[in-house]
Amino acid sequence: MSSFALPHQFSSYVSEQLKFYVYVLRDPRDGEVFYVGKGVGNRVFAHAQAALVANADTQVSLKLDRIRAIHEAGHAVRTEILRFGLTSREAYEVEAVAIQLLQQPPKAELTNLVSGHHVGARGWMSTAEAISVFEAPPAPDITEPVLMIKPSQGWYPGMSDEELFEVTHGWWKLSRTRAVGAKYVLSVSRGVVRAVYAPAEWRAQGPGDRGFEEGSAGGSTRWGFSGASATGAFAAGVLGTDVTRYFAQGAQNPVAYLNC
Repeated sequence: MSSFALPHQFSSYVSEQLKFYVYVLRDPRDGEVFYVGKGVGNRVFAHAQAALVANADTQVSLKLDRIRAIHEAGHAVRTEILRFGLTSREAYEVEAVAIQLLQQPPKAELTNLVSGHHVGARGWMSTAEAISVFEAPPAPDITEPVLMIKPSQGWYPGMSDEELFEVTHGWWKLSRTRAVGAKYVLSVSRGVVRAVYAPAEWRAQGPGDRGFEEGSAGGSTRWGFSGASATGAFAAGVLGTDVTRYFAQGAQNPVAYLNC
């Protein structure tokens, strides 16, 4: 999953969009999920707060003990949304299924061909990613030469870095001259920067490339880039931010140039 700053609460708008949800608490020391719950509003964050203010004599539970141990080790509980956009009844059902699955022997190898309905649109995500979906902070002023791409197969919570690069790096109808001048490529979905790449080389689409059709190139060459995820202050500053102001209102072109 992508990295975002850990939030402490949802705004009223994010809560409204999430509706009822099922969440998990994860121990950052070993990655283990130790609690599954049903919530609405800021319920997902309430446990950590309870553990901080609780008196050991009045608040005795394995859950709170685990949270206290995590805090004492200098860490914060990882809060994640497993499913959202639910009714109260649906949330109870999802919660029950998740608990049953997690109570099975460890390292179970699931053989499902698909992960389930609406996993991409409403599936497992961190609470920070939930905020990024609905209420990302505005991007800082961008002065670097960048190319912004909105893949038709958009980002979704839990999407792997490899999957996101595959749908972003090619293949696009664009000005190669302007693209070569871009220092960074931003992968944008729902108006939010999901990845920042440093392109190494641009080339025309050819046989063997995804979506290539022999004889279709005449006058409409599509281009793609090779490269790697960018590091440094610029990438950290724009990742997870809203860049909708840099796209012309109503523009259908999935590619936009900025300073190049």
